[in-house]
Amino acid sequence: MSRQIHGVIPPIVTPFTQRNEVDEPQLRALVNFLIDAKVHGLVTCGTTGEFSMLSYEERKRVTEIVADEAMDRIPVIEGVTAVATDDAVMFAKHAKEFALDAVMAAPSYYFKLGEEALYDYFSSIANVGIPLIVYNNPFTTKVDLSPAFLVKLSKEYSNVRYVKESSGDVRRVTEIRTLGGKRPEVICGEDTLIFEFFALGAVGWISTASNAVPRQSVEMYETVAVKKDLAGGLGLMYELLPAITILDGPKGIQAVKAGLKMQGLDVGPTRRPLMPLNAEELDSLRGVLSQLGLVNPGRVTASRKRRT
Repeated sequence: MSRQIHGVIPPIVTPFTQRNEVDEPQLRALVNFLIDAKVHGLVTCGTTGEFSMLSYEERKRVTEIVADEAMDRIPVIEGVTAVATDDAVMFAKHAKEFALDAVMAAPSYYFKLGEEALYDYFSSIANVGIPLIVYNNPFTTKVDLSPAFLVKLSKEYSNVRYVKESSGDVRRVTEIRTLGGKRPEVICGEDTLIFEFFALGAVGWISTASNAVPRQSVEMYETVAVKKDLAGGLGLMYELLPAITILDGPKGIQAVKAGLKMQGLDVGPTRRPLMPLNAEELDSLRGVLSQLGLVNPGRVTASRKRRT
């Protein structure tokens, strides 16, 4: 049975070698780095994982490596977003074959689809029979999934249990809960608004920034969502905000990879056309991570416990 999705869930970056190949040892090291930081789950092949610049075989292989390394310690969710509905369904079947906990899908992102086509796309994924996180990201997909649409989908498909809400509108939390009760549950996808989302009842945080600041992100979740300590959480938010603003900014994927390198885990470059941080941007990132005590010249390596 699939486990509940909650808490801090990094959409894991995809490490590359200098030859632009998926770096399996560093991907395994990153999985352990994040699990050691007590994150609550992992998403593979999301936007932060550069899914759109991976081949389909690479996408499957990345997911399989992460699932193998996680060894059922935490939930693993496969990003299945695709332009073609049949391709998204194919990835969902791959996730079900490997007994993953859920899949996550944004709308098909090339054509601007109407509601009928969107419903067909998500219902086709849901029909695979694995829990589905619907990802509302209008800034990338140019489609804004309304609370009414999300609640309708969740009521008609019992496995549509969650929505990752990245519209930037905190009112969506209460709008979805007012219309649907506890279905679908809301997961925050807008890092700079995490305090507000948790305070309003979001159950999780699929966070680009949490790749590079996982322990601090988990502390934020525990303080606000679990302990309901709003004053303490607000203080943590102000401490984290300078780093989050860079790590979830316009060059967020590059910043996360650079931030991990500053902590001793070199996950390589991004694939083009994503360009690396310039010297000024690197200095800014180093400054905010230093304030959090995270700049570390040591090398992070995997310490995998093999299955017996």
